[in-house]
Amino acid sequence: MSEAERRHKRYMVPEGSMASQHVRVKGLFGVLRGWSVCRIKDLSAAGVMVLAERQLAIGDEIEIRLVDRSGESLHFDGQVANVGRDHREERFKIGIALDVASENVKESQFLNSLAKRFKEVL
Repeated sequence: MSEAERRHKRYMVPEGSMASQHVRVKGLFGVLRGWSVCRIKDLSAAGVMVLAERQLAIGDEIEIRLVDRSGESLHFDGQVANVGRDHREERFKIGIALDVASENVKESQFLNSLAKRFKEVL
């Protein structure tokens, strides 16, 4: 997909800009396996690109937990849209479509302020 075809601007999340970043599959299987450490590569209002050591499958319903440097915790729900491999970092590159409900005020405000916090991916 070219940049002109994208509906949302993507923002690069520098390594170390968040205190912690975790991902897990929803449901019983996710509770049993627990949270997996990940790294957010880039983020938009519609989705997130995650680098993780644990492979997820297309269609998996997942949860993402981010804790910023001030200690504020953000929780996002989403669905895995694509899976690839980042050979430089030897991790799985996972594209996740976010589902942010209007009642999640903190998360909505965070996504609306991405341009103030991070640099746009060119």
